[in-house]
Amino acid sequence: MDLHIRRRIRDVAVEALIGLPTTGDRVRASRTSAPDELPALQVWCPSDTVERVSNRDSKRTVDVAVLGWSDGEDEALEDTLDAMALEVERALTAVRLFGAVGGGSCDAVSVETEIIEFKEDGQPVSTVGKVKALFRVNVHHPVGSPTASS
Repeated sequence: MDLHIRRRIRDVAVEALIGLPTTGDRVRASRTSAPDELPALQVWCPSDTVERVSNRDSKRTVDVAVLGWSDGEDEALEDTLDAMALEVERALTAVRLFGAVGGGSCDAVSVETEIIEFKEDGQPVSTVGKVKALFRVNVHHPVGSPTASS
């Protein structure tokens, strides 16, 4: 079965992220299902653009989003989010990681963090933090063939 390049890139990203020190095997290729256990990562490809570079070849730029979740408090939570961002960036920008799908570079584009405090009767009950990292993978493939790489 042929897989779209976006799916192939997402699969490679998930595989590269499994086993990181902070999140272990808690990695999902989904933006919709919440993690069962924290810390955890979610991976998806929110967009891609295609540019024709010749009569036969196209350049596709695929965005890969990684959302990391963790719980905790104060500095410990901030430290965990920063550790996840570091581990994810190192894993996804590793040399030749996306070569199997015709990928060239994988560049980090942005990293954002957010802390969410849940309250009950006006009192804090739990705090969850998230870190979202966005990467761009450049892939070359034949015109009209988003399942093959050149």
